[in-house]
Amino acid sequence: MLLGTNLTGTIVFVAAFSIAMALGSVTGIGSEGIQTSFGGLLVVGLTVLYSRLRTGRWLSEIGEGSAILFLPAWAIGIFWSAFGVYKVIEKHVWG
Repeated sequence: MLLGTNLTGTIVFVAAFSIAMALGSVTGIGSEGIQTSFGGLLVVGLTVLYSRLRTGRWLSEIGEGSAILFLPAWAIGIFWSAFGVYKVIEKHVWG
């Protein structure tokens, strides 16, 4: 079961960031920070959706949903979203 959640997490992560990069390319938004934030939010959304479809609950227990390197994918998605916001602020505020 643990291997399955890591495999699912990897698939979710790759899918989310592929979508984010594709949308960034199509829309002309080349900002690394915006694409990273959007990819992180997609990871969170896809993980919660996967958990809901698989168990019928919204991540009500630790260990449900997908994982990446044994860490919850939603937590990694939140980190990546925050990192993307930091990159946008860094570029526009600190130059």
